[in-house]
Order: sequence, then structure tokens, then C-alpha cells
Amino acid sequence: MSKIHVDFIRGKEVESSHQVKVLVTNANGKTLLSTNNDNEFFFPRSSIKIFQAIPFAMSNAIKNYRLSNKQIALACASHKGEKFHIRELEKWISKINLKKTSLQCGIHGPLDKEAFEKIIHSRKKI
Repeated sequence: MSKIHVDFIRGKEVESSHQVKVLVTNANGKTLLSTNNDNEFFFPRSSIKIFQAIPFAMSNAIKNYRLSNKQIALACASHKGEKFHIRELEKWISKINLKKTSLQCGIHGPLDKEAFEKIIHSRKKI
């Protein structure tokens, strides 16, 4: 199969371009569709968050901890460390008796500019 290319357009401008990597197999491992880059690495990041959230939802954690729709959304989507995200996370970890010190973020600061600047000015480690 030839390469698949996707352009995301905002207004009349191309915002970003992406080469699509596809490998679809059946239950027996037979290739049904491939862009012939099956052994290349890729970093799906946020695009698979919903798949990471499925076992969470199926575990009955939502019901057992009486999580709100906002808290469920935190589990299923990307966020930038904005104040309203932190508030919901604080409520959530309180429900499950978890301490903030038990959490560890990635190697970068919040993507939200205001939240990042607040950390920088506080001189706290992230």
C-alpha cells in the first residue's frame, strides 16, 4: 500500500501534516492493511488515552470512588495543569486517600503557560 498522509486544516491554513502508520491484523496475525512501515517506532502519546481509560472504567473505580464527569475526563484526555484540572485532581486523590507526594509527573512542567510560570516563580521543584 502507498503512504497515507493527513493534513489538519484550521480555517484555510494547513496547521499540521502527518504521515500515517497503519498495521491492521486479524486475530491470527494475518496483515489486513499496512503502510509498510510496520517495524518503525511511533509515540502515540495522547491519542491512546481513551484506551488507557477503558480498564480504569471497567474496574468499577468510577462507581466505587463516586468520580465526577470532570474527574473521568481527566483520566480520558490530555490536560495542561491548569487550576481547574488541579482542583479536580485534588478532589479525586482525596476520595481515594492518596497523598500528592505519591504522584509523579513527567519530565516537563505544565503546558499551560500560567501554571508553568507560577511554578517557576515559586521556585518549587516540579
